[in-house]
Amino acid sequence: PSIIVHEGDNLVQTVKKAKSGSIINIHSGKYQLTESLLVKKNISLIGYGADRPQIICNSPDAVAIFTGVKTVLQGIDFIHTGDAPADVVRIDGIETHITDCTFSGGSNAGNKPVGCGLVISGQTTGLIQSCSFNNNKFLGVRLNNSSSPDLQSNTCENNEESGIAYFDDAKGQ
Repeated sequence: PSIIVHEGDNLVQTVKKAKSGSIINIHSGKYQLTESLLVKKNISLIGYGADRPQIICNSPDAVAIFTGVKTVLQGIDFIHTGDAPADVVRIDGIETHITDCTFSGGSNAGNKPVGCGLVISGQTTGLIQSCSFNNNKFLGVRLNNSSSPDLQSNTCENNEESGIAYFDDAKGQ
């Protein structure tokens, strides 16, 4: 099923109500979340419109957390605001495909290893392509455990430590 979300709609509730396999088309605009977007089912979040939609949150955890699922993200800016220690997006899933997204604002208040733009953990595979990771207080991308997504044509700028870092048995191209 395909669902269309417009600025002003409650994105968190839309995701909670969506069935596994849904494609959620997010129209251009700013989506200010009061809590992290928690996803535990296979869904696709696809941005569309004249400008990329911005999903913004100041939660002390993350803007979005995907757990145990196949994740598709396309054409969306994920932005953490505020000083609370948080990564921008965390994925501990099965497979992920991320294209043309931005991850910025990871904050750590000196509490590393938090403050990354994107954290990939578990045995997650897939492709991260044409994304931007910028202005994060720790790393642009952190790959943990035995995750092994391919990273292609991404940019990392103004992250305080490194752009991309591999830990544990993580690997990729």
